Amino acid sequence: MGISDIAVQPVDKGNSESAVRFLTEWVSNGEAEARAYLADHAEPDGASLIAADGADVIGYVAIVWESSYAGFRSHGIPLVHRVAVAGPVGRRGVATLLMDAAEQLAGIAASPRWA
Repeated sequence: MGISDIAVQPVDKGNSESAVRFLTEWVSNGEAEARAYLADHAEPDGASLIAADGADVIGYVAIVWESSYAGFRSHGIPLVHRVAVAGPVGRRGVATLLMDAAEQLAGIAASPRWA
């Protein structure tokens, strides 16, 4: 696996079952919890991104557009959290790819506040 082979994409109907399998294996406490988690991080309240190596989901990150943390909310800063990478591919840059994509999607990187 080369990092250039990894595609970061939003969770949608075409890949949601693969995202559920990843969350069930690496993040959540069962399939029901994984499905609930994805539902909680879907538009319009948030977004979920996956990192895929071909058909295999190897990473995940969630975004909440309006954080429950007062400091974030008062400054209009979305909450980027739950970064997870499959153990066998850890420490190869997958989490960085996910965070870069999440920041771009959330507009954090382009915000003058962070310049």
